Amino acid sequence: MSKEERRDARGQFVKKLAECGADPCRCLALGKSYFLAERYGEAVEAYQKCIAINGRNAAAHYNLGVAYMAQGKYREARRAFLKALETDPNHEAAQEALQDLAAY
Repeated sequence: MSKEERRDARGQFVKKLAECGADPCRCLALGKSYFLAERYGEAVEAYQKCIAINGRNAAAHYNLGVAYMAQGKYREARRAFLKALETDPNHEAAQEALQDLAAY
């Protein structure tokens, strides 16, 4: 598959996921897709949509924090990681991320 074909396939995938409606799993997948494409602002929007659908989704809060970190928004990232831990106190990745944030 050529680079152009991969880009087109990724675009079609993101377009389909963007039609996620009220499905938090699809919103999470959309956010991850945006994040991997280094489209952090759009990733943040997708994770926020997921949280609006289900505010108790620890993965969405954690991923939101990771996207904020990629943007250099450490205060917002910290809040998102804390919310992930409030939702799931055993969320190891959020615990580790908070430790990493101590350096900032």
